[in-house]
Order: sequence, then structure tokens, then C-alpha cells
Amino acid sequence: LKQLIETKAYIPVGEQRLICGARILGDSEVIVPAICEQLALSGHLGGQLQLTVLRIRRRLALSGHLGGTLLLWDLDNSWCTLRLPSDRGRVRAVAVDWPSMCAVAAYRVNAVLAWDLEQGVCTHTLEAHAHCVLCVAAGRASIGDSIQVLSGSASGDLRLWDLGDGGRCVKT
Repeated sequence: LKQLIETKAYIPVGEQRLICGARILGDSEVIVPAICEQLALSGHLGGQLQLTVLRIRRRLALSGHLGGTLLLWDLDNSWCTLRLPSDRGRVRAVAVDWPSMCAVAAYRVNAVLAWDLEQGVCTHTLEAHAHCVLCVAAGRASIGDSIQVLSGSASGDLRLWDLGDGGRCVKT
């Protein structure tokens, strides 16, 4: 059921909590006709199983490693849940647009990489700076807009990138 919810509603399985009546169902519980019958006998739900899905977002953090790897941490469990290796050298800065799970990282080799944290893949390589990229920011101007990335280099130049337009630099 949780896999179906993930597919249809785009809510990751780890962030789903199923509630039946006033009871939170455990991940190991199986929803069987016996539960429906029990609810019907107690006068709840008219014999139909009704579930509520709550999305409990995980508390996450992203860090960059000197060797070029990004690490995604689950702060509730103190686990590294994802490693994103890169051959671009030292990570100088990271930023995340958490609602879209899009991360950007500035690397020593004058590049910014955009990452899909849910899929664990690099989606865009942004290269146009003449010097080392020192800072990045990512976000949307408003709901429905594509993700934009702002990057700044050691020479003082700033670049604005639009990931919805293939990662094109739209302003310097």
C-alpha cells in the first residue's frame, strides 16, 4: 500500500504514517479483512476501511566532503542515508531546496553540480565560472516555478542558473 501511495502521491515510503481511526498502523501490520470486520462491529466506518496518510518529513542534513562526496544525513537516526561521489574535487559549499529534494554543490574545479536527492543522481553540471565557486543557493521564486541556482566565484562574479531550462545560465 505504501509503495502505491509513493507512486501516486509522490510521498516517500519513509515519510508515510497510516492512520486507521485513532490508531497509527505499524509498518509490519497487514491490513486484512479482519480489521475491517472489527471496525464494522465497533460501529466505525460503516464496515469500510478508511485510512489517513500523514506525511512526516524526515529531518535531513547535507554535508560536503573534502574528497568531493556529498553525504545526506538522517538526523533522527544519525545515519548517512546517501553518498553522492564526484570526481570534481573538494566541495566548497552546498545548498538544498528541501521541498524538491534538489541539492547543489560548489566544487573547487569551477563547477556546480545539481543533484536529485531522491534518485541519487546528478541532474545538471553548471560550468561557466572562470574561478573557484565558493557559494551556492537554490530555490524557487514561487510554487510551480523551476528551481534556480545562484553561484558565486572567487573572482566575485555571480551567476543565476535555471534548472528547468536545462541548467542554462540566465543572468551574470
